[in-house]
Amino acid sequence: MASTTALNGWTGERATRLDELLDAHARVGGDGPGRRWRTTQPNRSLVLLLAAEFQGFARDLHGEASTTLADWAAAGNRPLEQVIESRITEGRQLDCGNA
Repeated sequence: MASTTALNGWTGERATRLDELLDAHARVGGDGPGRRWRTTQPNRSLVLLLAAEFQGFARDLHGEASTTLADWAAAGNRPLEQVIESRITEGRQLDCGNA
């Protein structure tokens, strides 16, 4: 499978941020068996961060796909490529809505 910038971001810096919060969660609640106390807020934080990071990944991936499709469709015509790409990404909810 070919690697993309979006995939590299997901497995790199985005994964690092999630791992940091998972590590903090384990420090608060422990990592052994049993019920966890005082983890409600870290749990909520994890859900929000995961949603935000995934939205960022999806936006990055859509951007790459848009660029690739526009490049292919325009067949070297740079102005047309820019128009196609802008139309594909115009009004994209991934750019403005919450996760």
